[in-house]
Amino acid sequence: MQRKEQQTLEQKISRRRFLQTTGLTIASAIAIETIDSYIHDSQTYSQSELLQQTAVALEETGRQSPFEEKNGFTEELFQSARKSTYVLRIIGNKTYTVGTGFIVETQNETCYMATTRHAFDIAGDRIDAVEFWRPNIDTHMFDAVNLRFTASNEHDLAVLSFSFGNNRLSYLPWRDHFLLKKDDKILIVGYPMDFKDKSSDYGYFTMGSVMSVFRDADKKTGNWYAKGLVNFGSSGSPVILNKDGKATAVGIISASLKIDGEHAAMGTMLDLMPLINQLKDRSSKS
Repeated sequence: MQRKEQQTLEQKISRRRFLQTTGLTIASAIAIETIDSYIHDSQTYSQSELLQQTAVALEETGRQSPFEEKNGFTEELFQSARKSTYVLRIIGNKTYTVGTGFIVETQNETCYMATTRHAFDIAGDRIDAVEFWRPNIDTHMFDAVNLRFTASNEHDLAVLSFSFGNNRLSYLPWRDHFLLKKDDKILIVGYPMDFKDKSSDYGYFTMGSVMSVFRDADKKTGNWYAKGLVNFGSSGSPVILNKDGKATAVGIISASLKIDGEHAAMGTMLDLMPLINQLKDRSSKS
């Protein structure tokens, strides 16, 4: 093999490996080649720029949900979780925030959705409106009517309730107080901002990443870490285990950070039932 050809091959392998380590493995060979046409030297790009380039490449190949089946997480399981997971826009008196939320219960035309506490903290002291939608599924945004919300004092968790009328909304099965352990395989489904779908006024690409927990969850806080890339907008994403072929949420993404120079996601265990019960009590007294 000539030296120039060998260098080109090494660059392509390097780019593909770089995508894999950021949790953005694209199964389609066409998508990989398209991405290569945008990334001349991946090492010079920030993580944000890489996400943007990948989103453009996916649009051109018609891919809407970058996800690769592995570690028992199938496309069917990913799609079942996606049905209950929404882009969430919280509009407050100071600003608005965009994140991810997932439906955990529906009862008597009332829906309960989990997200992060910090999303409400950033928006302001008063929440004026909440909008939510599923990219490439819903044709319009939903407004949260009869909105109520409450947040945990101990964890980065919040639950909002709202009326959903005749809309058929599916919920994601979940489990409180589950402590993830080292090497547990988890699926994170969310909507990072840099995966905005430019073909839609509303949409973001759904991103499904399978990660491996590299440290046991802290028994006091329930916090844990997994190596991989999450981005602004992914906060509130459900952390899913494969329970006998069914998606079960056991945690929520709270932040992204670097550990030993590598990108990592920080999440916390769920403690949703007390928050749901608080909202039900408020509703019964009003």
